Amino acid sequence: MGNIMIFRFLKWICPAHLFEEIEGDLIQRFKRDSSRYGIRKAKQLLYWNTLRFLRPGIILRNNFSLELNHLYMLRTNLVLAYRSMIRSKVFSFINILGLSLSMTVCLLIFFFVRFELSYDDFHKHAEDIYRVATKVTLQNEVINHETNTYVGIRRALLDEFEEVKASTSIGSFGSDNTFIWYEDKTGKLSPIHSYEAFGVDSSFLEVFSFPLLSGDPRTVLSEPYSALISQSFANQYFNGNAIGKVLETFDGVDRDRFIITGILHDVPANSHFKFDLVTRGPSRTTNFLNRDAEFWDWGGQTYVLINRKSDAVTLGQKLDKLAQLKNGLKTNKEDYGQVSTFDLQRLKDIHLHSNLLYELENNGSGLLVYAMIILGAIVIVIAWINYINLSTAITEQKSKSIGVRKIVGASRSGLIFQFLIESALFNFISIVTAVALVVLLLPSFSAFAGVPLDYSMLYNKWVCAALLLFMI
Repeated sequence: MGNIMIFRFLKWICPAHLFEEIEGDLIQRFKRDSSRYGIRKAKQLLYWNTLRFLRPGIILRNNFSLELNHLYMLRTNLVLAYRSMIRSKVFSFINILGLSLSMTVCLLIFFFVRFELSYDDFHKHAEDIYRVATKVTLQNEVINHETNTYVGIRRALLDEFEEVKASTSIGSFGSDNTFIWYEDKTGKLSPIHSYEAFGVDSSFLEVFSFPLLSGDPRTVLSEPYSALISQSFANQYFNGNAIGKVLETFDGVDRDRFIITGILHDVPANSHFKFDLVTRGPSRTTNFLNRDAEFWDWGGQTYVLINRKSDAVTLGQKLDKLAQLKNGLKTNKEDYGQVSTFDLQRLKDIHLHSNLLYELENNGSGLLVYAMIILGAIVIVIAWINYINLSTAITEQKSKSIGVRKIVGASRSGLIFQFLIESALFNFISIVTAVALVVLLLPSFSAFAGVPLDYSMLYNKWVCAALLLFMI
């Protein structure tokens, strides 16, 4: 199908007396490239070789003809449509107002929906990243369903499951439970009063693709007591020169010093967890009772990057079997009646479809997003129905003019074309008005809806396709 379309395009731009010769040469090259490089590469070369004929020396030798009568008729129909709009000012105003407002509402809804559906898709392997959630049941009743999991699970994921390429655990902390000081330009330690942070391990950047502004992603977290900070954080406290500076933390028990080894770009707004800095401490060997960390000690949130061909459902079943095998390691006798199972949640589903205990932030609602999509469709359908009803209501007023045009020789197709031009003019004015309203309202809407201001959404291919459909 693709080859047929490219030859049709070639026939359109190429002079008739040259087409067969050029087509034959392209087909010969395609057969030769197919045997040498394969079909896929040969098709790419075919497209490229065809586009090479977009040269003035070829195109200008073609004869394009366009009857001037068609241009005159189009101009006449536009003038008639404009005069009709002027004669029916109230009708025109109501139609344009209804269509433009409905399009504005739909564009703002699209802006919100597009942002909600884009969560966490900036990671390179977003489709293959999962979070391990823990469900604890007692006598077939769920007593705990949370985002955290056990210390032994992450170890087992790396050691015993070939489907797992990388695994990382994170634990959140912030200014409400941990004091932190930074090394200022004089070398003194000054307090940071407000921040959000995560304690991570050396595999953090193997799973996630938070881009680095400074530092090598393979080594910035390779050593204990290293830290990464965001670009805004670096500019605020270090004037952008943060590499090698010290961060000191105190959580009420331990006091640690971290060396800044890298600077991250600011975390995108469409990430389900956001932070100003991440720290990598030493490997955890004890639990909160200062005893050796056991398999069933609670850890942080665990994420896994699995092989693309692996089945997440099968991996979850293997985790459940592992938990059953390790049940004898429990040291708390009161836990013997409890059963722990594990859910693997797709990274891109967390924001809209997860509402567990200890979520890293307040997630959105998939139901709300789908409801907004339906609402947008209803709004535009109502606007169309309103337009059709108003057009039908003034048909009687136009019947006399239609009769006169038929008497002077207007054809049926000409009358249809005239009404289509009038409708297209209404929609074009409505689209321009809607886009102008969106540009004016977008800053306020962004602040209200909690989404970043982004005018580039107006150039999105789906928006452009929808606006073209409205006009048609």
